[in-house]
Amino acid sequence: MRKLLPVVIFLTGILYAQDRIVYASNEAGSYDIYLINDDGSNKKRLTIDDQTQELAPKFSPDSKHIAFYQDDRLMIMDDNGENPVLVADIGHYFYLLEWSQSDWIYLSVNSLPGCFPDDLRRIRPEGDQEEILLSNMAVHGATEGPYGEILYVKAKYCWTPASETRIFDPINGTDRIIWANDGKAEFWPTYSSLLDQVAFHQSDSPRGFNEPVNLYTMDWDAGNRTAITNSSNNESFLLPAYSPDNLHIVSSHAQGSEWDLAIMETDGSNLRFIDQGPGVKSSPDYGMPNCKYAPDTDFTFLRQRGKPVLETRSWDSCGGPGLLEIDGHLVASAHVFLNGQLIAGPDFFNQNVTHLGIEVNLETENVLTVEMAGKPGGLLSLSFIAD
Repeated sequence: MRKLLPVVIFLTGILYAQDRIVYASNEAGSYDIYLINDDGSNKKRLTIDDQTQELAPKFSPDSKHIAFYQDDRLMIMDDNGENPVLVADIGHYFYLLEWSQSDWIYLSVNSLPGCFPDDLRRIRPEGDQEEILLSNMAVHGATEGPYGEILYVKAKYCWTPASETRIFDPINGTDRIIWANDGKAEFWPTYSSLLDQVAFHQSDSPRGFNEPVNLYTMDWDAGNRTAITNSSNNESFLLPAYSPDNLHIVSSHAQGSEWDLAIMETDGSNLRFIDQGPGVKSSPDYGMPNCKYAPDTDFTFLRQRGKPVLETRSWDSCGGPGLLEIDGHLVASAHVFLNGQLIAGPDFFNQNVTHLGIEVNLETENVLTVEMAGKPGGLLSLSFIAD
C-alpha cells in the first residue's frame, strides 16, 4: 500500500532568485533598454544602438519577452536581449503603455512628437491584429482590467491637468468616468498583478510633470485613493509598476537632476533605491525570474552491488519553498542530503514505505546527494515541485 509521510525541513540562509526590472536609460548617451534584479544586482544593457532610441520596455505576461519601441517601430526581443523582431512599423510617435495578461500590447499613438491628439490602440505581439479603440484625445496611460475593460486617463490636450479617469469597455463600447477632473493630472495607471488595485502617479502642477509628483493607489472603481509617497519640492515618483507577487511597486524616481529606481511595498513603506548611477531611469516594469524551480526530469538512484556510494546531482533554481517527493522501490535504507543537510535518513525508509513527501526550500544553486544502502536493486526517484 502506498504511504505518504509528510516531513517539514527548514533550511536557513536561503537565497531565492530575484524578480527582475526592465527599464530605459540614457546613461550611455542614447536611450537603451536595461535589466536589473530588484535588489540592484546583475545589471545588464540589453540594447546597444547609438543611432536609435529604445524606450518604454514592457515584459510579456510570462516575463520571457520584452516589448519596446525603437524610434517609431514596435519591437519584441527575448528577455536576455536576443532575437529582436519587428512587430509593427507604427510610423508615428507613440508611447508603449502595457502588455496585458490577455496578450494585447497597448499603445498611445500620435501623429507627431509633442502635444497632439492620440489614438489608443492595441496590437497582438505577432503583429497580425491591430485595433484603434479611442481617437482624438490625449491619453495619459491605459491598463487592462480583469474583465477586458480598459482603465485610462483622458485629457483634453497633451499634458494639461484637466484629466479624467475613465473605464472603456471595448465589447459594448461604453465609456464612463470614474474620477472627474479635479484640476490635477493623473498619469500612467497600471493594474496590480491580481487585477484588484491600480497604481498611478499624480501631479499638482499645471503641466502635469513638474515636481513634486507622487504615487497613488486606488481600487478599480477609483475608491480608496491613497497617496503612498510624500515627495519633497524637487522630488518625483513616476511610472509605477507592480511586482509579480503583488507585494511591491517600482517607479522612476528623480531628485533634482539625479535619477534612480524606487522600490517600495504597495502601501509605500520600506522605500529603497537601486541603480543610483548616471542617466535618466524611465518606464520600469517588473518581471519574474528567468529560471526553473527544478529540472524537468526526475532524479533517479539505483542501488548497485558493492559498498554504498554517494551520488550527487546539482542544478540552478528560482529557489523558494516546495515539496520533495521521494518514490521508492525495494529501498530498505538510504541517506538523502539537500545542500549539505540530511533531510531523509535510514529511519525514513523500509520496504513498506514507498512514498515520502518532504517540504523543503531550494536555493538558487542546489546539490542533492544520495547514498543508497540495503540490498542491490533498490530504486529511488526524487522530484521537486514548487509551492
